[in-house]
Amino acid sequence: MIHVIDDFYIKGGQLDFALLRKTNSINKKTGETIYKVLGYYSSVFNAVEGVRKIMSRELIAEKDMELYEAVTA
Repeated sequence: MIHVIDDFYIKGGQLDFALLRKTNSINKKTGETIYKVLGYYSSVFNAVEGVRKIMSRELIAEKDMELYEAVTA
């Protein structure tokens, strides 16, 4: 598994790459951290681009800002 940034991870499968987000939950039976699947991508590059888009949407939803601020962030 690849740690991207913050709570985002990429896990490779046989045919694709899953973009995961770490949750604060733990599986009671196994003690393992639970991850939420955000999407499936054909390459690591596309999965990282998915992280960028998600983080951009979340940032813009948090507060109002100028275009240059959003692009910089």
